[in-house]
Amino acid sequence: MFYIIYKITNQINNKIYIGAHITANIYDDYMGSGKYLQNSIKKYGLASFTKTVLHIFDNITEMFAKEFELVDEKHLYHAKTHTI
Repeated sequence: MFYIIYKITNQINNKIYIGAHITANIYDDYMGSGKYLQNSIKKYGLASFTKTVLHIFDNITEMFAKEFELVDEKHLYHAKTHTI
């Protein structure tokens, strides 16, 4: 298994979503499950988004530690107050 941190970018407005995912295939088609992201995909269409794998880990602990580091209070505030 791979434990990845990924970034989804909306190519229309350049807003991003950072998430964690456990997978056997690093480059699978998983595009996140967050409410704001899913609403944005419905609005703009899946073709308007790109996925970039930022980090690959061997264990879940390191994966979630990195996600916690990347998704800080500033990022959370932005996500809650702006539509992706």
